[in-house]
Amino acid sequence: MNDVVLIDWGTSALRAVIVTEAGESGARFASDAGIMNVPEGNFAAQLTVTLDALEVADNPPPILMSGMIGSTLGWREAPYLTGQQSFDDFAKNLFVLEHHDLDIRIVPGIAAPSLGLPDHIDVMRGEETQFFGSLILTQSQEKGRDIGTLICIPGTHAKWIAQRGGAIEGFATFMTGELFAVLSRYSVVSGVLSEEQSTTHLSPAFFDGLDMALQPLGVLHHAFLLRAGTVTGGFDTSTNRDRLSGICIGSEIAAMRPYIEASGQPVTLIASAVMRIAYEQAFTHFNIPYITIDAEAATIAGQLALHNNRS
Repeated sequence: MNDVVLIDWGTSALRAVIVTEAGESGARFASDAGIMNVPEGNFAAQLTVTLDALEVADNPPPILMSGMIGSTLGWREAPYLTGQQSFDDFAKNLFVLEHHDLDIRIVPGIAAPSLGLPDHIDVMRGEETQFFGSLILTQSQEKGRDIGTLICIPGTHAKWIAQRGGAIEGFATFMTGELFAVLSRYSVVSGVLSEEQSTTHLSPAFFDGLDMALQPLGVLHHAFLLRAGTVTGGFDTSTNRDRLSGICIGSEIAAMRPYIEASGQPVTLIASAVMRIAYEQAFTHFNIPYITIDAEAATIAGQLALHNNRS
């Protein structure tokens, strides 16, 4: 294996790392140059900046990119794979991006029937790489191939992936992070939220929000209760942001609860930083067994494996 540049290029951020021929991580580069932040969509120029930062611009090794860079909003669209797809299917269908004489491949996304609404199509781009990385890190491709498990990847659009034998059987997307952002910035609820939010997700308000999410009528009702409860003296603005976080995350987990119970296996959580803490606390609160894999480690493991097995 030669050196390779691995780039996780999403909507709001770019992260790059060199993995050496010996399989060791080398230079790293990170910036807020996600696809929506690149001036005039000049992705070629941003790639040059990235390679300069990694000190390989003069003689770049092969490059593998995953994430929204391969969407219709990115550099070139890497067409979706469809239906149930395995690691080999992705490795054989890496999109070749022609740019000067560089060796660039982009991981495709996947379009498949929704886990909960099979008559409708759901899509995923970027998380599939983390998914395959998690299987590699937990050796799930070699052990328990006939056991179906669920993988949870929190984010702006959280993903829950059902896998069996190392292949994606189906998945469901939840607009959990986006809903929290919209409600906290643009809705009537924003007026009853303080600026501060817990970074540990251990506040009583967060757990209160989780419990509210289990009650009837759903997130659209529960979110409004923050305003109603505050103007009538029941809630305090200083705790409402944590409570809203609990409502959003709890609603997502509550929707997946039947699938979690049917699986009978621990949920694999792929997350880092504050999202890792939040979901770990939520799973513990709901007595849901889980294992955690670092999101960056999963991304790098998945990217490297796809690169090493490309056609």
